[in-house]
Amino acid sequence: MPSLIVIANTYYLSSNGQTGPALKFQGSPVVVGQFSPWWTPIGSMMTASGYEVAWKYSQSDLYGIWQLDSTGEYTSYDIFAGDDCHLQVRETGFQQDINGDGQIGPITSVIELYGATSLTAVADEYFLYDTNKAGPALKYKGADIVVGQFARLGN
Repeated sequence: MPSLIVIANTYYLSSNGQTGPALKFQGSPVVVGQFSPWWTPIGSMMTASGYEVAWKYSQSDLYGIWQLDSTGEYTSYDIFAGDDCHLQVRETGFQQDINGDGQIGPITSVIELYGATSLTAVADEYFLYDTNKAGPALKYKGADIVVGQFARLGN
């Protein structure tokens, strides 16, 4: 299982008990506390092209996912709210409950099932799933519909 370890105050990526490259940002190794008190790394995983590192923002329910190349160098990032289905789906790759909701992976619930299609809530989004639990996101004007988007305002 991939992990993020600290050696002499520097973060290293590891997998299967083998220490890999140092986590790097702008060419320099990332050290403990470098992005504190705001961002703290909480997990890592290997990908086909390198690694990803999950970060927790201390002031809210926000999480960052850094994409790294095979040398451990930062290349890009994404920011997610804890209830975002894209973050929850990525938890399975990290093999950990990143957002602290008590579950690894998205919380799903079938809202309506008719024939071979179901309207399914996956975290904060809706999907039209077939019997293989595959299908498109429900959209409005080209954007994914999220929970509460069409909630009634006022009385």
